[in-house]
This record gives sequence, C-alpha cells and structure tokens, in this order.
Amino acid sequence: MSKPQPLLEIDGLYKSFDVGKRRGFRREERLIHAANDVNLTIAAGTTLGLVGESGSGKSTLARLVLKLADPSGGDIRFDGESILGMKGAALKRFRQQVQMVFQDPYGSLNPRMNVEKLISEGWVVNPELRPASPKQRVAELMEQVGLRPEWSNRYPGQFSGGQRQRIGIARALAVNPKLLVCDEAVSALDVSVQAQILKLLKEIQQETGVAYLFISHDLSVVRHVSDQVAVMHLGRIIEHGDANEVYDNAVHPYTQALLSAVPRFGSSAMEEKPRLAGEPPDPGNPPSGCMFRTRCWRAKPKCAEKKPALERRGESHLNACHFPGPWIPAANVS
Repeated sequence: MSKPQPLLEIDGLYKSFDVGKRRGFRREERLIHAANDVNLTIAAGTTLGLVGESGSGKSTLARLVLKLADPSGGDIRFDGESILGMKGAALKRFRQQVQMVFQDPYGSLNPRMNVEKLISEGWVVNPELRPASPKQRVAELMEQVGLRPEWSNRYPGQFSGGQRQRIGIARALAVNPKLLVCDEAVSALDVSVQAQILKLLKEIQQETGVAYLFISHDLSVVRHVSDQVAVMHLGRIIEHGDANEVYDNAVHPYTQALLSAVPRFGSSAMEEKPRLAGEPPDPGNPPSGCMFRTRCWRAKPKCAEKKPALERRGESHLNACHFPGPWIPAANVS
C-alpha cells in the first residue's frame, strides 16, 4: 500500500540574507543562512513542532512556507504543487488553504473592527467562500473556539489575551484552511491560558483534520501538540523524528541542552544537567564543520573538519551529530 502524499513538502530549502556593509565603493558580502538545506514534511491532519533558540531560523522558515519571502534555493510543495512560481488565481487559492495564527493577540487584530467583521474578513477577499448565512457561520466559529456568539459585536479591546487569540484562530478557520502556521502562538499568554489554547487547537484538529506547523522556543509546549518534532540550530535541522522519541531519547547535545532547560517538578537543584557554555556563534561567520561544536561538551577534532549530515539513527529518528548518544552525567562516566 503506497504512502499518502504529504500535504507540505520542504525540499533542500535555503534562505540567505546579505548583511555585509559598504566600505567606500565596495560592498563586503556577509551572508547569514537562515535556512540551510531544510527538508521536512507534514501530513494532513498532523502537527510538526519546530523548536530552537531565538535566531535559529524558525520564523524565516514560517515566512517561506507562507510565501511571504522567496527562498534562495530548494523547493516547497503544497498538495504536490510547487508554490515558488505561483501567481494569480493559484497563489490566491494557496493563501486560502494556508493560514497563520500570530504570536501577538493584541497587535494582530484591527482594534476598529468588531469580532464579526474580523472573522468574516476572509470572505471579502475570497467571496466564493462566503457562506449563505455569514452571521450564522460567525456564530458557529465563535462557538467552535469557545467564545459566546453574542459577543460578535464587541471589539478586541474588550477581550483578554486568550480570548483575542481565540478570535484569531476563528478568523483563520473561516476560509477552511488545510494548514495553520502557528508562530509562537501561545508564548504571549499566561501558562493557564496557554493550556486552554493548546487543548483548543487539538480539538479543532480532531474536528476538521487541519494540519499545524507549530513553532515555539518552549519545548514543553511543543510536546503537548506535536506528532513530529524538528530541532533547528542556525538554520539547520539537527534532530528530527517522532515527538516521543525525540523527547525521551534525544541524542544530539543541543537538543539535550534545550530539554534540560525545561523546568521539572521534583527535580533537584543540584542535579547535573547538560548546559551550554559560552555564547551562540556569529551566524555571519559560523564555525567550520559542526556549527554547534564551540558549545558542545562532546566536541572532537572531527567536528571542526566535517559538517555532520542529518542521518537516520532509528525507524523515526534523524540527527546531525558525529557522536550522538544519551546524556551521561560526569559522575557516571568511568
């Protein structure tokens, strides 16, 4: 039996920015590779969690997927069709099928529009999607995201942060998308509200079959919603696989360090954990070989000589490390 076609395919994707300075009549080229040979897939009705430190390239990748920026190389296919050359009606159809839930629930909503107008705004751009009874559909969407339909005449300033994010989700769902890109969608919310929004997203996925690209720097949040997890470091995917496999059996030192930074109840303050030493390298002048080696406790000469490839280490687990393995505290090393 053949495997179903992935909804989203990212194939050998590159995105570079020239941040060089002009010196007289000459301009020095200085490239930052925000996406460096990224390969990912998302199946319909599933969630891919993308994690990494600030500056790792997560939001750039989101912009590329949404076609808000053009890649320097590689390809992005949605429903089997490359989005890079899309124009006109094809691009409009793609934008309807891929929607975004923004990080800031305060800045992403027009304060002069009431909830009904905010949710129905997509039907103005896509009149062919306008339902027979817009008011009834708005009420249904509000109920779906946990808001009372009678609040449809209220304005964003009359809602809490969590309620505003629910409005943003309802607005995205109004055009029946196949993929939602959630870029730090809960990071601006209180922890208790985060849990409510995450639960809501899972319920919506079960009801509608929508897929998520869920981007966050908070690994504890990503675990609750993801089927697959990809860890990004300076534009490269350095570990990728089934969510439980990556969290329970991380083998890349960078992933282990990120996981160790997640607070855990019952853990001892004296417990030895993997910690990152020093500052992240300059993305415009990264180290040779493995770009993580300057902060890695396992680094050896080979790490400076050769860039590790993203290789399969198990049935559903890939990582890019010359010396992968579980974290072993120094006290247990004989």
